[in-house]
Amino acid sequence: MSQPRTESSSAAQSATQAGAPQAGRARAILGWLLPIVLGAGAVGFQFALDVPKGEMIPRADKKDEKKPASRERTTRGKRTKRAGWEARSAQRVAVLRESWENQDVADEPVDEQFRRHHESLLRSAVSLARRDALDGGSAVIQTWPTCHLIRCELELCGPTPAVDGIGESLALVRWGQEPLWRELSEVEPTREPREPQTDPARQPGGEKAGKAKKAKKGEEARSCRRWVVSFENDGVARHELRMEGDEEPEDEEPGDEGPEDEGGAAEGDAIIGGRGE
Repeated sequence: MSQPRTESSSAAQSATQAGAPQAGRARAILGWLLPIVLGAGAVGFQFALDVPKGEMIPRADKKDEKKPASRERTTRGKRTKRAGWEARSAQRVAVLRESWENQDVADEPVDEQFRRHHESLLRSAVSLARRDALDGGSAVIQTWPTCHLIRCELELCGPTPAVDGIGESLALVRWGQEPLWRELSEVEPTREPREPQTDPARQPGGEKAGKAKKAKKGEEARSCRRWVVSFENDGVARHELRMEGDEEPEDEEPGDEGPEDEGGAAEGDAIIGGRGE
């Protein structure tokens, strides 16, 4: 009875000894494959996190990021010159005149390009009339040009003799040898005459707008005059303005008249604003 048990135990021991090398080889293979599997899994996980599903946007180069800033610095402070005024066609002007000339000028809409060009043109006309009327006088004339779509308003305030003289000379300003004004109609002024230094727009806390300062004894009387104006030609340039009787300069070059800005005084005139003042 004891002999079969011994044989069975020997067989089991032999099987165990035979399987030991195989288990060792399996553990060795698993130990070699495990780092590779873990590494591949980590790469795949990182790829899934970093790579977007949509279209990739390339990152800007650091050098390229500095270029717009430098370009901005080179253009900063430079004045942008507006496009020059282009006269409208005769048919277009005729339609606008038919629509608006019989309406109140205050109801007329505003064309910004027309406004800029013709307010500048009116300032030049006033300067020309001032030189003609005052012959180099030093009177300060406050000027308010306000242009709309086909017409403008022009108001002058200052010493009465100077304002009256400029008003008379204004009618004599021409476009070369051709008439400048289609309409030059005087209407009631909207402002009261006041000394320039008491202008509340320039002196904070000064007198209220529209309040006239009475002239003291011995001071020169002051007054305001206002006109509604329109032009015979839509394309008049400042360098083409002449006083009636002046000869046409020979071989005149228009040159650069500069930007048609909304400020700037000429010949001692006090140019105060434009629209809305």
